[in-house]
Amino acid sequence: MEEYKLEEIDELKEGQSILEPVSWSNSAFEVPYCPECQENVINTLDPFYPCSVCGFSKSTLSMDDLSAFTGMKVSTPEAFFMDLANVLSEKGVLTLPTHNGIRHFSLLSSNEKSAKGILFCNPTDISDKFLITQGELDALMMIEKPSVRLKAKLMLRSEYALTQPFYPVFFADDTITLALSTALKSKGIDAVFCDHVPTLRVASALDEHVIISTGRDMLPWYTDMRLTHPSFCEYNGFEAYGDANGIQLNTTLDFKNKPYVQYVANHEASSLSGVIRFEPAHAALRSIVIEHALADQALCGVHFSREHPSHLFLFLA
Repeated sequence: MEEYKLEEIDELKEGQSILEPVSWSNSAFEVPYCPECQENVINTLDPFYPCSVCGFSKSTLSMDDLSAFTGMKVSTPEAFFMDLANVLSEKGVLTLPTHNGIRHFSLLSSNEKSAKGILFCNPTDISDKFLITQGELDALMMIEKPSVRLKAKLMLRSEYALTQPFYPVFFADDTITLALSTALKSKGIDAVFCDHVPTLRVASALDEHVIISTGRDMLPWYTDMRLTHPSFCEYNGFEAYGDANGIQLNTTLDFKNKPYVQYVANHEASSLSGVIRFEPAHAALRSIVIEHALADQALCGVHFSREHPSHLFLFLA
């Protein structure tokens, strides 16, 4: 929450609306659609359909605005968005005003840009394209419409020559984007690059979930996994401490002068004596082992270089 306040109204003049002080005509519709909005847009491709549940009836945009921006005539909303899907399919790029800003869409086969995430148009097939846990899928299905950092499967990376191992992935987070993604889905396009990635980002680890803004996925703030020996590690701006009571993670922790074993990353300089050096890549792999309960399974670390960590780890079923 930011800053809110209540003001007492002494007397309401005849014909005056309580909502007049709020400039609705100049405010963007920033709240994601409700389930009824979603059903109506999917069925009609009309992103301005009045909703009786969330009350969405006014917007700073209209079909005339979309038509003027794209230079395409509007006969019906369905025909308009199907035409937009054809344009994107044929030209590879499309620019369209949405409730979350002017968005630039491009096919996965086009030149990707680092500032873009992946808008997934067909939620039922996302597990065929990305490595995703049930918790991450549940997060993507939330009404708040966050983004989740996912790893593209090898077939998807090979098909579209994707160069990044992970991408921020999200479902349509406003009705205009939803109408376009529904039209794209009907054209057989499951995913496209899209900017203005939702600022709400969810990370999942060790079957716990945290909401973060930027950066890599992280461990949860607290987990009940116990450590036999109290241990402390500071890495990449975060501090982690664990003992018999559990593990904590934060930017600053207070240990109350408790004794602990300290770990320091191999590439970090340290004047402290008695510390234990560790490879961060190995620590990340260890979190995967814990997350998927692989401790008693056959595991194999793969190294291609003596100087550079390969970051590869295999589970042998």
